[in-house]
Amino acid sequence: MSARRGLAGAVVGDVDAVAAQAGHAVAAAAGPGGVDERSRTALLGLNAHAGLRWHQALSVEEARTYKPDPAVYQLAVTGSGRPPERLLMVAAHAWDLRGAQRLGLRTAYVARPVGDPPAASDRFDLHADGLADLAEQLDELQGA
Repeated sequence: MSARRGLAGAVVGDVDAVAAQAGHAVAAAAGPGGVDERSRTALLGLNAHAGLRWHQALSVEEARTYKPDPAVYQLAVTGSGRPPERLLMVAAHAWDLRGAQRLGLRTAYVARPVGDPPAASDRFDLHADGLADLAEQLDELQGA
């Protein structure tokens, strides 16, 4: 978040591809890192076991509610110290991105075989075929 980066549901190679994109604010969800439905203890254990490094892991425990309640996404906004429009929520679940959008976060849908694809009415900021594709798109935006 803000200068911190993390990506959800990513294999280590994918995380490395996106983490290489310096200067991008990414609030992650729907997996091991970022804002997640698991407890903080479970998140940290999962991340350690997978060898992932996150600057911050936020659990719905802190908000005392579940996604897509705006209070959950507010955790990322508060933790980053940035306004919502400066954060990018990355997820493979359209319902999760819709929740983040309601709070004003920018959104990136990353296609996954078991994700929840966008509806025709969804208007996410970015659509990517995978995390490497998202990293390329972010790199292009940074150079623009």
